[in-house]
This record gives sequence, C-alpha cells and structure tokens, in this order.
Amino acid sequence: MSGPPQRPIVYRRSDRLVVGIHPKGGVGNQHSVEVIAIEEFEKLLSMGDPAYVTTDGRIVGAPPGP
Repeated sequence: MSGPPQRPIVYRRSDRLVVGIHPKGGVGNQHSVEVIAIEEFEKLLSMGDPAYVTTDGRIVGAPPGP
C-alpha cells in the first residue's frame, strides 16, 4: 500500500530556503531533506525564487516564522 505521491527536496537548515531537489549524494551538515506532497512540489516548480519550506511541508515565498 502506498500513500499520496511525494517528492524530496533539499533545504538550508538555517532559514529553510529550498536549494534543490534531492541529490544522488549526501546533502552535508548545513542542509536537510524534506519530503513534500506532490501538490507542494508542483507549487515549488511554478513559484519564482526564492522558495521556502515550512515545518509542515508547505512551500511559501518568504521565510517561515519561528
């Protein structure tokens, strides 16, 4: 059984700025991987730079608040 479609993205830990899609290698200690719903991934693709990911996996155009 599988859940809804999702895609991994890479974000910078300090401000949650999306820096790309999941790389084939590691992401280093300043970045993390977040798995987001395909709808949010499509939103990311249609959004101009910059894009950020919230702690609940939503894509937004400004840094998420604390």
